[in-house]
Amino acid sequence: MSATLMTKEHEIQTMNAPQPRALPGTHPNTHPLYTHSGDWIARGIGLLVNAFFLLIVFLTVTGHDSLTPQGWPVVASLLVCILGVFTALRWERLGGRIVLGGVLALIPAVLYSAYSTGFGVQGLIVGLVVYPVPFLIVASLFLADNKTN
Repeated sequence: MSATLMTKEHEIQTMNAPQPRALPGTHPNTHPLYTHSGDWIARGIGLLVNAFFLLIVFLTVTGHDSLTPQGWPVVASLLVCILGVFTALRWERLGGRIVLGGVLALIPAVLYSAYSTGFGVQGLIVGLVVYPVPFLIVASLFLADNKTN
């Protein structure tokens, strides 16, 4: 009889136990995986951007045409940006800052490479839009969604 009473008292105590607090803006029973959906969006977009630019770097380095000396700063800056995105998968703030540093190096490198090879306006568009903007989007997502670091 006392064992039955003890289990009922235990059940009553566990039912009255305080529930864990939910993060602001979420339902109290939401799984923690879904409370950080911005992290996963930033990671997914970062991996897509990295895949695209890793393909560009791979084709540039292994291509039949030799890479001109004016192109090496662009490749080095792209590798810094790619490394920053991979770092941001684990440490959002550090990786986002590395990506921003890579972008700040990438813009003048692409402009110099385009100017020295004679691309003109197309080089300006590539230097200011095509190369840096995807990395700027990824870096801003990682830095904006950083809550823990």
